Amino acid sequence: QRVMEISREVLAGGATTVGSVIMLSLVGVIAARYPKHPSGDLALSGLLQGESLRAAARVTTTIFVPCLVFIKLGQALTVEIIKEVWPMFIWSIIQCTSSAAVAWLLVRLFRVRREFRGEFILATTFCNLVAVPLVMTEVLCQQPAIASAEPNCEAETASFVFVTVSGWNILFWILGVVAIEHITNQQEGTSPKHKHMMRSLLGNLTNPPLISVVIGFITALTPIKNGFFGETAPLQFITAATSTLGNAAVGVMSMIMFVTLGKSIQSSLHPKDWLGLKCCAKGTSDKATIPPTSSKTTVDSGNVSSGHIALTCNTPSGFAVVSLDDLCECTPDGTAGFSDDGTLIPVPLSAEKSAVAHVDGCDTSGMDGTGRSVPNQGNVVRATDTNMGIDVKQATSWGWKTQLLFVLVSMLILPALRVTAILFLGHHVFTGAHANLAQLVLVLQSITPTANLVVVVMQREGNRAAAQRLSRAVILQYFAAIPTFLVFVSLGVGKFYGDASGSD
Repeated sequence: QRVMEISREVLAGGATTVGSVIMLSLVGVIAARYPKHPSGDLALSGLLQGESLRAAARVTTTIFVPCLVFIKLGQALTVEIIKEVWPMFIWSIIQCTSSAAVAWLLVRLFRVRREFRGEFILATTFCNLVAVPLVMTEVLCQQPAIASAEPNCEAETASFVFVTVSGWNILFWILGVVAIEHITNQQEGTSPKHKHMMRSLLGNLTNPPLISVVIGFITALTPIKNGFFGETAPLQFITAATSTLGNAAVGVMSMIMFVTLGKSIQSSLHPKDWLGLKCCAKGTSDKATIPPTSSKTTVDSGNVSSGHIALTCNTPSGFAVVSLDDLCECTPDGTAGFSDDGTLIPVPLSAEKSAVAHVDGCDTSGMDGTGRSVPNQGNVVRATDTNMGIDVKQATSWGWKTQLLFVLVSMLILPALRVTAILFLGHHVFTGAHANLAQLVLVLQSITPTANLVVVVMQREGNRAAAQRLSRAVILQYFAAIPTFLVFVSLGVGKFYGDASGSD
């Protein structure tokens, strides 16, 4: 009965978390789209535009996040805690590297498009280890079964959370940022030399968030802590100011991610557009007219496997690219055009598996199913065997299949592997007075949605399209979070506090 009560609390806590995320996403989407720019251009509409989003991301990662890291580490960590639960630091590195390895295998097994593999792997590697675990531990610590066994549950769980986060921060701000820069360079068509990557790697050692981790550790584990923290601390005014800035981090990061989500939805707020299930506007069958001001542009070079076809055009709302992996019959005469809302209507493949497209004012090119270039038709540009591709700098969605795979991997497969390892191996590693609580915290940190900070850093690096694709995938994770929270948290509570529940 006690476990059932806990399960109900977990379900309520998970539902509250998901509800909060949905409300934040709605605010972000509205802020991204309104007020509308007189031209109707979504990129120029809203309270935050492209460059202002990038500037906000810079401020967040340079000021707000470092302040938050310093305050939380300085407050939470002590020498005694580090001695008891130091394996949590190692676990965070194992969790990230093993997640990357599993994702690397799965994107190849399920043939995720090559252009998106780096984003997919990066997004599954770095979980959100702070906000959701702290919310869930607050719920669980109020349960009699846990409260009776852990009198200082909330304070201890907060400390344990930041032991893991410290290892995560070191890995993300060194290797994770290099990976983001590498993905951005690849999608821009540049391939930096290894020497350049090494300089970037060394340069990341001076990242403000990483420096704040080091300062936070030194402050927390030395007598310096008495000067910053405590009611009589002489430098408490510095701590208070830093805390004010740090408290803004989560809100600003959330707004950046959800505004990014709003910018990614080019045509409408219909759920099918979020998932990328449509490649043309509903009910549109006639060829629309391209504005006469549109200029010709060609498909950017890239590497895709044969059979991938893309149309790249100047639309009324900006540069648009539609990939025809998931083909649909949009126009009866085999032509492409624009719908009334500026959405590019793609062309279905013909029976001969060759692209047929002719749009006034728009250059298109394609490759047939055997890899041969498509002959010129009207103003169609001849493609070569090596220079065909999609413009991944502009595509706003992975497509529903890849998004579904991402949710399954990040919210089911990887959490199941992590939780299984903790349940069966944790008692061999954690033997202190708070061993059960430390393992329960690890379970919570193993099942959270991922990639919030990845979206922010993508915006900071100027890779808006990748940030938009990731924002769509991230929001979908929260809809899968309620059942996964319920199952895995119930397993953890039953494993570590089952005896306490049964004895009450």
